[in-house]
Amino acid sequence: MNIIQQCMEKLEPNIKQVLLSLISGDSQERNSQIEYHEVIYDLYCCAPQILYEVLPYVTGELMVNTDLLVFLMLYMVSKLFLLN
Repeated sequence: MNIIQQCMEKLEPNIKQVLLSLISGDSQERNSQIEYHEVIYDLYCCAPQILYEVLPYVTGELMVNTDLLVFLMLYMVSKLFLLN
């Protein structure tokens, strides 16, 4: 995770783009096994500033009608609160 902190300026735009496309469902990677909720959690642990533009979209997932998505988001948010 230290490598992410060291290369954050170069990685930040690409990480944001991938996460936002996964969250919005616009990505073909959505069919893959990427658990972006866990990726968000891991990034928050090592470089939370990368997520400043991504986290507002997370709140949108809490308002959807899919119980699984809401559960995954609440689980991730609760883990984030436990860090602090």
